[in-house]
Amino acid sequence: MVIGNPPYIRYQEFAGRARVQALGRASDAGVELTQLASSWAHFVAHAVSFLEAGGRLAFILPAELIHAAYAAPLRQHLRRSFGRVHVISFRTSVFPEVQEEVVLVLAAGKSQGPSQLALAEVEDGLALTDLEGVLAGAEVFAPDEEPEKWSPGHETHPAARVLADLCAAGHFRPLASVGKAGIGFVSGANDYFVLTAEEARRWRLPPSSLRPALVRARHIAGLHVSAADLALLREKGERCSLWLPKERLTRFEQAYVRHGESLGIAERYKCRVRSPWYRVPGVTVPDAFLTYMSDAAPRLCLNRARTVSSNTLLAIRLTKVPASLRRALVTAFYNSATLLSCERTGRSYGGGVLKLEPREADRILLPDVDLVAKHRKSLMQLEPEVDTALRHREEGALSEAIAKIDRLFLTRQSSVNEVSRLRSRLRERRKARAHPR
Repeated sequence: MVIGNPPYIRYQEFAGRARVQALGRASDAGVELTQLASSWAHFVAHAVSFLEAGGRLAFILPAELIHAAYAAPLRQHLRRSFGRVHVISFRTSVFPEVQEEVVLVLAAGKSQGPSQLALAEVEDGLALTDLEGVLAGAEVFAPDEEPEKWSPGHETHPAARVLADLCAAGHFRPLASVGKAGIGFVSGANDYFVLTAEEARRWRLPPSSLRPALVRARHIAGLHVSAADLALLREKGERCSLWLPKERLTRFEQAYVRHGESLGIAERYKCRVRSPWYRVPGVTVPDAFLTYMSDAAPRLCLNRARTVSSNTLLAIRLTKVPASLRRALVTAFYNSATLLSCERTGRSYGGGVLKLEPREADRILLPDVDLVAKHRKSLMQLEPEVDTALRHREEGALSEAIAKIDRLFLTRQSSVNEVSRLRSRLRERRKARAHPR
């Protein structure tokens, strides 16, 4: 039997020879992990190889096991390797002194796979005193069944069926059907390349080399970002001007380059691998922005100012949405079904944060464009209400606006109730982990 709580080292810190060796050992064990895998995944793959036939495993692991894309090969390996795999997740924090969300993995019957998968959820660690009862009440998947996420109720909850029915009827479609989510520019040093208005004046950088840029989730406060919003950010001293010099530098820009070199910016990895080091690549103007990390709920914001953004925000292209419908679509985003799909698709991280990677954002469900066109007038009337609620962070007012939008796209009250309840449950559980009892 193998029992453990392996080190949780994210891929950014897990590098060099150690990672190369770990990837090799995972591969030898039959698990092909990517460069994005954290250290615990390699550890588990290697540990499984030590078990003899019939052996068992018990591990405390990050909750990334149940939802992270990089952990998919490990999930498959566990099911191939054992006759039974049990995963227990927790509604509240197990370790109050840390923010990491964890799960308990119990696997038995080495070399007897493919396995039956059993998923359970309990309130906290104290519930494990009745482990047999917990396992008896688990949601069970046959060896040929593979849930999208190893989270109980993810596919069988009534609200999940509501979303499936909405998609089957063509009322909701994934974002990828009308556009594409991507990342913004990667500067390698936002504190150098993205300046405040005062810094740009002090260094006498030419206005023609400065592009308006958003680098914080708080920069997209409402339903849209306008020239007036950018002007307000500049007045507040926010970093919102990306230095993007032309081929020929002015003498003031040359001085700024020397300043960057004196700070060691040119030697940072993202900078030293490009030529010249000070020209940021991948700068594009998206149609909208989506928060990459969110607290209460993700926010979609229309880019009316033609600004760019760093990779701290998701850049959204709406190539198959007519320009005349984009404002209505952004307003329509704030319905219970779409917000629930964000909670189900995204990843819950320590501190109560919901994270959406581009591939996950592409799967977010949005109202069909034809339905948006049908309800365009009503959505435009609701736009100021939603925008004000978002800008002032008034959860009560936003909930009222969401209920009004729900009436446009979720016609059955029972469906609204199921979707709203599950969304609230997932959100409150995520936020509860940020403030453990």
